[in-house]
Amino acid sequence: MSPKCLWACCVLFCITACHPPSVPGPAEDTPRQAVRPDDRVPVAVQTLQRRTFNSELICNGRAAAYRKSILTFRTSGIVENVFVRNGSRVGQDEVIATLVQTDAATTYRSALLGFRRAEIQLTNRLLDYGYRLEDTLRVPRETLKVLYISTGFSEAELNLQQAALNLQRCTLRAPFNGRIADLACTPYEAVQGPCCTLIDDSHIDVVFNLTETELAFATLNGKVTVAPFNEPAAKMEGHIISVNPVIDSNGQITVTARVRNNGKLLDGMNVRIILSQQIDNQLVVPRSAVTVRDGLDVIFKCVGKRSVWTYVDILMSNSTEHVIAPAAGRASWLQEGDTVVVSGQSNMGDDVPLRPLPLQP
Repeated sequence: MSPKCLWACCVLFCITACHPPSVPGPAEDTPRQAVRPDDRVPVAVQTLQRRTFNSELICNGRAAAYRKSILTFRTSGIVENVFVRNGSRVGQDEVIATLVQTDAATTYRSALLGFRRAEIQLTNRLLDYGYRLEDTLRVPRETLKVLYISTGFSEAELNLQQAALNLQRCTLRAPFNGRIADLACTPYEAVQGPCCTLIDDSHIDVVFNLTETELAFATLNGKVTVAPFNEPAAKMEGHIISVNPVIDSNGQITVTARVRNNGKLLDGMNVRIILSQQIDNQLVVPRSAVTVRDGLDVIFKCVGKRSVWTYVDILMSNSTEHVIAPAAGRASWLQEGDTVVVSGQSNMGDDVPLRPLPLQP
């Protein structure tokens, strides 16, 4: 073989080696694979319905005891005994504290003796008129009046009543069932000012303010829910008992509600109040049904067991639900009877295969 032929064969071999045979590409029309049951996203769903929505207004207020009384001895003296302490619960007429009663008791016994002497003198004078003490109803009124004064019976009777009252004032009793607060009296010390405060906290009056635009929530006997800030789950149900018909300089109206205390509320405590107003014929979904995509509120409908991304507008909200409507200015379609995903859609997109499950109560 000539040198030229040999060189041509070498060039042809190199070209062939640099270009491997082509591999057939995938077919252009590959059929869509069927979705296996295990690949479907499990979600909770419910049927969208029009129903009554409880619109809520949340505001702050202050708790005040249903009844409260500052208790003070109505006479001077030295405190002898104190039978309670701060926080003690007492019943009506239960003794709270007593004063040393020596002087008051002596005065009472002296007044009692004076009354007995006057009674004897009155009896003797009635006998002069032919009457007995038991017959005073038969004695002419004017005659009996003169005898009462001339014998000193009326004065002795008044002295005895005053002495009995002073003796009674040495004992401080609870005017109603309640709890002791601000106890200030101490045994063996002179009485100085109030002894304590008695609080009836079986019910609590909650005072709060509303603006003019919120006045629709303040209706007499309207339902309220109250909870302390330190324990939001300790909710108590109550009702509005008064609405002050005056708007103050801040444009607010004072409202008072009353709740039965479950032991969580204290006099003067700051509380949170939830007022509700019922609005009929609304598309209502749980708050969990609405999520955010691209900075907008959306829900996912379940159509043919696949997700359908739907933009919505939230019209009203409360602590557990939203009132929704199709988003204005977008191609959103929403109506009663749609199946709405209410749980499990946090990371889901559009047209995802779904395994719908009923919403658990």
